[in-house]
Amino acid sequence: MGQRHKARCVALEVLYSIDAGGKDNVDESFAFCAASHRLPSESAEFAKRLIDIVRSNMPEIDGVIRKILQNWDFSRLAIVDKNILRLGIAEIKYVPETPIKVAIDEAIELAKKYGSADSGRFVNGVLDAAGNADAIGG
Repeated sequence: MGQRHKARCVALEVLYSIDAGGKDNVDESFAFCAASHRLPSESAEFAKRLIDIVRSNMPEIDGVIRKILQNWDFSRLAIVDKNILRLGIAEIKYVPETPIKVAIDEAIELAKKYGSADSGRFVNGVLDAAGNADAIGG
């Protein structure tokens, strides 16, 4: 497993823990997750960057998800799927050095690892639509 993939795993785990726990203890959660994945400093910086991007732009990112899911109640999304989508859209929109295809593929891998049996297909469909510049406003 590549170091950037590990960084994405850490970012997802931190975002999930904040969302599921209702606490905003990013530093503590990050330290625990980074240590458990033995994340080197360069990868830890990438994970922190992803977390910061998602948290700073969450209303806009969630708006993109809502727009794509038009007839789906956003609050019904599984917490893990919602945060995988947030990470994927954050990378597509705010991390220009990551190719869109890589951002989508990485999100699908996270969905297969952390989500339900259908999460991979679901994430693929949503992020494929988000990869369209019109959907994300880019």
